[in-house]
Amino acid sequence: MRNPLFLSLIICLLGVVPATPLKAEEKYEPLPTEYDGSMMPIDFATFTAPYELPDTLHPVYAVYISRHGARYLSGPKKIAALQKALDEAEKSHTLSEHGKAFLSYLKSVRALNASNWGALSPVGEMEQKMMGTRLLRAFPRLMHRNVKVEAVSTYVPRCVMTMYQLLYQFAWENHHVEVATAEGPRYDHLLRGFAENKQVDEYRKSGDWKGVYDDFVARHVSVRPARSLFSKTGLSDVELRNLTMDMYGVLQANRSMGYNAPTTRWMSVDEYRGCWEASNLNHYLRNAITPLSNLAARTAAPLVNEIIEATDHALTFPSQSPVMNAYFGHAETLLPLFSLIRLPGCFAFPHDYDSLSNTWRVQDITPLGANLLMIVSRGPSDTPYVSMQLNGCKISPMVNGPENVAWSTLRSYWLELMESYGADGTR
Repeated sequence: MRNPLFLSLIICLLGVVPATPLKAEEKYEPLPTEYDGSMMPIDFATFTAPYELPDTLHPVYAVYISRHGARYLSGPKKIAALQKALDEAEKSHTLSEHGKAFLSYLKSVRALNASNWGALSPVGEMEQKMMGTRLLRAFPRLMHRNVKVEAVSTYVPRCVMTMYQLLYQFAWENHHVEVATAEGPRYDHLLRGFAENKQVDEYRKSGDWKGVYDDFVARHVSVRPARSLFSKTGLSDVELRNLTMDMYGVLQANRSMGYNAPTTRWMSVDEYRGCWEASNLNHYLRNAITPLSNLAARTAAPLVNEIIEATDHALTFPSQSPVMNAYFGHAETLLPLFSLIRLPGCFAFPHDYDSLSNTWRVQDITPLGANLLMIVSRGPSDTPYVSMQLNGCKISPMVNGPENVAWSTLRSYWLELMESYGADGTR
């Protein structure tokens, strides 16, 4: 198998689209990839070796839960807000030379996304093929003859395409695998609970979290990047900070679209970090269990119940069950789930929100292509054990627990967590 760093390089080379060339005297540094936050493509260079289980454990079943892969911008909203402000400034002759350059960049991004809004990008397609190959190595039973895999996805095309690209690799490497896929709104209760549950949906739009977030933005997001776009402006600091965050929302997607990396031409490293910290807090407050709300538990509980039932069935009736069940959704699918089952690094109750990024980093939890692989194995006594990999790295299924946990122990732990939040997973 090729070196992961080499594979990461191949992804970048295949996906890059030339940006508007800079003048010879202009030299800018790429902004740190980690501050792309939720739009950071998954980093194969951080993956550990495919999971090696003790000789006493024999893998029999797997669950795979994934966020869609690297994509284009989800829609024109951020570009539209920026372009409107810049177009108005251009008409009133208050657009700076720097603003004119950013407007040109913005138009090139719009052209790249024109017929691709929200779609899986070439970076995402390659990413999923690589992930498929890695899964086959991590769970060799998928290479056996006549094995069955069942997968479901939300109706969103980038999730469907992520599912197809990954499973395509299964079929490419094992012509005898039997794959059954399904997608659509009927899986919303499992994979889009954040939108299906009206109370959760309303909270995510305008809950108590918003005051905390707005205060954080006022203290950590600079007005300078937005202000530099204008020779003069009557916009308030609040409006300028919103434009700075819109700039970040476009720039952070460059690498996932296959565009050149964002650079210090538009923001300093500290300014980019400030935007990332605000975005990181936004994802946490709206999608995880926090000191303000445990509503996220309600969106994740149905999927936890589904995993429990599917695993129980596979262990009780192995000849009637697939060897793998896979689920494809969104960051808003995985963040509540990982928070509810308290995966290491995915659950946090910070003393203050300014320190959140020290313990909870969205790019470590749900980068583009984020995934959790759960492998169930049987021991000599026929006792089933669970091992896990989060984004290609070994983790304990339970905080401070061993790498291999008895399924009965983990199952009871999950049920207790759901009960503690009053989330039983029923519709």
